[in-house]
Amino acid sequence: MRKSTFDSFVRKHGLRRFDALVRVTLQDGTSHEAVWVARVPDLHPSADGRFKGIIGDEPLVFYLFDEDRFAVWRCSEVKNLELLQEGYLRPDGREFLHKMCVEVEAVSDVGRVREKNEDCVLMQETVFVDDHRQASYQEEEVLVFAVADGMGGHPAGDEASKTVLESLRDHAGEMSADLGGDAVKDSLKAWFKEAQSQLQAIGREDPYKNGLGTTLAGLLIHRDRLFRFHAGDSRLYQIRKDKMEQLTIDHRSTGDSYAFALPGALTNCLGPCKKPYLEVEEIADVQRNDRFLLCTDGLSDMLSKQDIELELGRNNLRRLVQSANDAGGMDNITVMMIDVSAQR
Repeated sequence: MRKSTFDSFVRKHGLRRFDALVRVTLQDGTSHEAVWVARVPDLHPSADGRFKGIIGDEPLVFYLFDEDRFAVWRCSEVKNLELLQEGYLRPDGREFLHKMCVEVEAVSDVGRVREKNEDCVLMQETVFVDDHRQASYQEEEVLVFAVADGMGGHPAGDEASKTVLESLRDHAGEMSADLGGDAVKDSLKAWFKEAQSQLQAIGREDPYKNGLGTTLAGLLIHRDRLFRFHAGDSRLYQIRKDKMEQLTIDHRSTGDSYAFALPGALTNCLGPCKKPYLEVEEIADVQRNDRFLLCTDGLSDMLSKQDIELELGRNNLRRLVQSANDAGGMDNITVMMIDVSAQR
């Protein structure tokens, strides 16, 4: 919506304009990200510093986060309001993720024990192994970053990880920026099935490569939305004010079921698993200066969460990888740091 239209709407309804991103949960259970343009009374900060509360008696007017129209909700329709971030929009338009500078750094290392590196890295258009690279992106509507861990104990793990990431790169490059949130998820899941079929075809054509497989963890920026996706035990962490939260759950056996008797065995991955699946979720809570860390289990098996947090405080990914090597380096080690809210 153009500035003139926005301003005329505000004047017509006697509203005060605030630049703030909010999440509105309605009584019917639906959730909407929006910009509030009407006064919101009686918000109280919660323990995590954000604002949550039941709305007062005034009608609420919002500019929907994902639609070019205004919506008016009254207090009877609203169950909860959460302030996600202040100062997130300019008065004359949107300034979301695709308007920000995304800074990315990745390191991949063979470790101390393995003969070759079966990990692989996808940094938008670039797929690489055994390297340290940095890049920045600005005003890109679709960005994809991922790590893949070719599975030890299976043939051609390095080919599996590279094949899957090259396929993901091509798929993301053809993804329309006009897709809605559910359509993005469906698109990634459809790609996952194709990638699974591609690995199986390689195994059929070359018996030596039968059973090749890989894990996968990644982050997709699609215009104004962030999506995480993974299959296996490669991980994604969200980092805010030097504190890490693991956003993915390892697809590993606990050893308490007949089907997966060996503790720690992968229960989901691309390739040899009978019913693989891609876990895809939108990351709705994103604040300026948040960072995201992707890694293979060569890092997370060697270092505790506290050790990783400590090393990240020094802002040196090479040193983080070196710490994993000093702890034994029992597997290939790959880490990628993504800052989605940097500004030039």
